[in-house]
Amino acid sequence: MVLMHHDDFLLFCQHVRNPLQAVTDDHCKRFLAALSATLDERAVEIQSEAIWWRAQRGCSEAGTSNQRPYSPGRMLPDAARVGEGRANAARVAHLYMASDRETAMAEVRPVVGDAVSCGRFVVMKNLRIVDCRVYAKPLFFFDPSQTADPLQPPTQEALNSLIWSQIDAAFSEPVGSDPHPLVYLPTQVLAAFFKSKGFDGLGYKSRLGPGFNLVLFDVSAAQITDCRVFELKEVMHHFEEVAPMCETSEETSARILNLLRLGPTLTARQLATQLELSLRSIELQLAKLKAGNRLQRVGPNKGGKWVVL
Repeated sequence: MVLMHHDDFLLFCQHVRNPLQAVTDDHCKRFLAALSATLDERAVEIQSEAIWWRAQRGCSEAGTSNQRPYSPGRMLPDAARVGEGRANAARVAHLYMASDRETAMAEVRPVVGDAVSCGRFVVMKNLRIVDCRVYAKPLFFFDPSQTADPLQPPTQEALNSLIWSQIDAAFSEPVGSDPHPLVYLPTQVLAAFFKSKGFDGLGYKSRLGPGFNLVLFDVSAAQITDCRVFELKEVMHHFEEVAPMCETSEETSARILNLLRLGPTLTARQLATQLELSLRSIELQLAKLKAGNRLQRVGPNKGGKWVVL
């Protein structure tokens, strides 16, 4: 059995979250059986004595001159207090760690001024995990332009990669501070499925730090060796425009006229810079405004000015 459609994982999530449908319904069974056939290629070995990191917000005696990191026992999950998690149900303890200290601390989402206890953990035995990471932009649809022949369905390899990118995104997507239990249900089912196949845990990308995250099903598979206290000093954000501004031609014309009322000597190139539009778009808009008797040019191209009518 193989994965058949780019919507397979999305449908799996819908079925799992629907209280009127059992997790073991036919679609879920087929999806998990098809996913099982791809697990070997996602398997990764983690060697004994590998170093990982785990953080918790806060510390002992915070705000005093005696503040110190949480105790080793406090840095481990307590099943009696564990809530719903990405890979675990409530009261089921899994060990969540990260590949580096910065990612571990970022994952607990502190605010500026917060103290964070961060522990160094060592893996006690060789482990076999499911690596959910897909080093591509997560896709939730099939893009025909990515194939040699857009009229042909995606190859099995491309479809598998797309499904795993969706799974990776589901595990790594940040959620609110108090998510509804159903939010985590699909990834909890997947984690339990991986465990049933003999895996020791799973890995997925971090959306909050530079590294990636690791979940171990057996809390005792790694032990803490030391712990330190850190304070978050600043948060840096980087934004990148991913889609052009959406506005009508009339809205663009109104913005041009407003600028020319304030600066009648502005050139077309200056308008293009200020409005973040192409020079050609500005020239077309100016021609349309002049033809509609809404704008007039007085004087020569150099040294003249615009008059809004």
